[in-house]
Amino acid sequence: MCKVLLLMDRTEDSKRLWASILNGFDDPGYRRRLAIRRVLGWEEWQMEVKALRAKGFCVLVLSRLHTLPDAGGGKVLPSDILAWTVKYSPVPVFSLVPEDVGPGRALGAFWVAPEIQAGAAADLARSILGGARPYMFSAKPPKAISLRFSKRELQRLGITLLPEILSRSEIVE
Repeated sequence: MCKVLLLMDRTEDSKRLWASILNGFDDPGYRRRLAIRRVLGWEEWQMEVKALRAKGFCVLVLSRLHTLPDAGGGKVLPSDILAWTVKYSPVPVFSLVPEDVGPGRALGAFWVAPEIQAGAAADLARSILGGARPYMFSAKPPKAISLRFSKRELQRLGITLLPEILSRSEIVE
């Protein structure tokens, strides 16, 4: 069984993202295949990445919300985290940020397009203005996601996308 790891730091932003992801999916099978690790620092991040395959993971997903301190107390830049992670990860790396996709960067990204988010927010606002109480609403998984893949990373890893995925994806160098 392929397991997916969402790797993030321990900031409040990452905590909110983590909670919203788990909130949207009640399927126990899904929760067995998705693990979320929240690390404290750069060295812990590196150990998690290097141990992915040994721990049974076949995909790594990054949020890009991370703020990781190094051993000296400085901050490691998100772009440096992405570059190192892609270089040393034994499994394909995906991102929740489309700009992270490209040669030497993430293989792919999936995200909810802003226009879909705006439409959902407008529907929620209309419902509340129409008399619905905010506590009546719960998190729902998005109806559609956008996909972007790096042509060079797909080739480098020897991955061929299924036609139904390719047809709805944006392919970049």
